[in-house]
Amino acid sequence: MLDIAGKNAGRILDVGCGFGILVAQGQKRGKDIIGLDTSASMIEGSRDYLRSQNIDPEKVQLTTVEQLIEQGESFDVIIMIDVLEHIEDAKGFLKLVETLLNPGGRLILSVPAHAKYYDSRDKMLGHFLRYEKDTLLADVGTTQLNIKDVYYWNFLGWIEREIRLHLFPKVDTSDQYEFRYSRSIFNQALNRVLRAYFFLIENRIRPFNGLTLILIAEKTK
Repeated sequence: MLDIAGKNAGRILDVGCGFGILVAQGQKRGKDIIGLDTSASMIEGSRDYLRSQNIDPEKVQLTTVEQLIEQGESFDVIIMIDVLEHIEDAKGFLKLVETLLNPGGRLILSVPAHAKYYDSRDKMLGHFLRYEKDTLLADVGTTQLNIKDVYYWNFLGWIEREIRLHLFPKVDTSDQYEFRYSRSIFNQALNRVLRAYFFLIENRIRPFNGLTLILIAEKTK
C-alpha cells in the first residue's frame, strides 16, 4: 500500500489502522502518515506497538472520519485496508472519505473478494459482504472519484478457498488464520515463507484471481 501511495505521497491517512502496523512502516520510511480507528482497544494496542518501535503513539487517534472533517483535516492519500466491508452504508462512507481528500488526492483500498466465499469467519469478523469487482466499482462509482485501477491480490488464498469450497464446504473457518499469530515454530516458518512470497512475487505481478480486491481512485484536481 505504501509503494502504491508513492515516494512523494504527501500527507497519508490510514483509516481503520488496527494495531498500527502500516503507520509504523510509513513512519520508518519517513512518510507523513497518521492512523484512525473507532475501537479503543485497537488504538490502545497500536499505541503500545508504536512505542515499542520508538514512534510517537499519538500518530494514531481514536476518532472518526466525520470528526476529522469537522476539524477541517485533509489528506493527499487515504488508505483503507479491509475496512469497507465492515460499513453498512459503504456508499455514504466513501463520500465522507472523498471529502477528506485534497484535489488530486488518491484513495487506495482493499476488500475481501468473491461473494461465494462468504462464511462463518466473515460473520465473526463483522463483514456485511464480500465484494465482486462490479459491486466495488458500483460503490466507488457513487462518488466523484476517478477509478484508476482495480485488480486481484492473494492468489494463494484464492486457490485454498476454491479447494475448500468444493471439497470441504462444511468446515468451520472462524479460526482459519490463527496461524498468523501463532508462536509455534512451524507456523512462524510458514508465515516467513508466505511473507517472502507476497513481497517477492505477488506484489510484483497481477494474478488473474485472488482473495482480495485492490482499488485505486483519484479525486479530480
